Amino acid sequence: MAQKYLMNKPKGGFLSITGLREVVSSECLMKIAVHLIVILLAYQYSFNIRPWLNSLTLNNGYPPYPNFISADPFVYWKYATTYGWSEIPLNIFGPVYFAKIFFCNFDAIFIANLAILILSIKCFAQRISQSNYLVLIVLLINPAISSQVFFVNKELYMIISALLFLSTTRTKSWIFAAACLMALFTKIEFLAVVGLWLVLRKQSYLVIVYSLFALIGAISIFYSFIPGMADKESVLTYASKNSQSIGLSSLWQYLATEYHLFFLVIVPRVLQASSAGIVELFRGGISVLKNGWVTVISSFIFTSMLAWIVTLKRKVTAEVIFLSLWFVVSATLPFAIHRYLFPCYPFMYFIILKREQIYEKG
Repeated sequence: MAQKYLMNKPKGGFLSITGLREVVSSECLMKIAVHLIVILLAYQYSFNIRPWLNSLTLNNGYPPYPNFISADPFVYWKYATTYGWSEIPLNIFGPVYFAKIFFCNFDAIFIANLAILILSIKCFAQRISQSNYLVLIVLLINPAISSQVFFVNKELYMIISALLFLSTTRTKSWIFAAACLMALFTKIEFLAVVGLWLVLRKQSYLVIVYSLFALIGAISIFYSFIPGMADKESVLTYASKNSQSIGLSSLWQYLATEYHLFFLVIVPRVLQASSAGIVELFRGGISVLKNGWVTVISSFIFTSMLAWIVTLKRKVTAEVIFLSLWFVVSATLPFAIHRYLFPCYPFMYFIILKREQIYEKG
């Protein structure tokens, strides 16, 4: 904003002073807002999350989760404190290794998570030529992002890695190295999608389209053979017997497994996952906000951003390529869980906030 003012400053003395005051005041207000958000996060951690984390024991199983915490904290804590480095299962090694690096010290993990997230957002803001404070506010008021900082989790490190990948330029290769490092703390699916994305974003439009069709076709044929699918189906079957709201998920799974129609269920599953919180709000009423307000607000933000991007009708950019790949991969999951779409947020913010839409060739 300050740069915009200096480029278009009025000639009159009084107007110049007034314009400068507007710039300074707006920057100060945004700076204050960022500090307030950080203070609120610190307060939430100190008086709600930290006491809960300190109460964890191996004997109490899964204690009731606080409202404002990421997924699977008990599992990560258990493996980080009781298992060796070589004993960590592949599907959770990233967050557990991150916890072990900080000796599973809750305060150190929270500070590191928040600091790395803020630094990555600042790099992202510079890349899209926007005010650091403005972008920090826009991203941190999204509970899907800010609620991840309290303990180790895959979603936060995928978001940070994505922010850093999008911030990479030819003159800042160290950011690319940092993005790759953070990606190691995520999960196999994210690493695979990022690797494919890095290759496809340099290809022609036809190669991108053919590659997407080939990926969708391969998944449609071999859907039932995806590792871990049998376990996920058993969970879905159990859930369908105890809940009437799981009917659509069972239908999509039936079509994908029995008739190889995965390509038909991609869009319905993505829409179902993106609007999961909104659907729960309409089903359960205002009482849902007591324990599920994070998902409800995140769903409203995600669906609004997705609708906005669709109306933009931009050409195929590197960001659109990643979104397409992630939507396909996330649609392989039988469940409509909103947090599986969290890695999309940085790419959606990039499309909406970047001043000039360009196709990145390198």
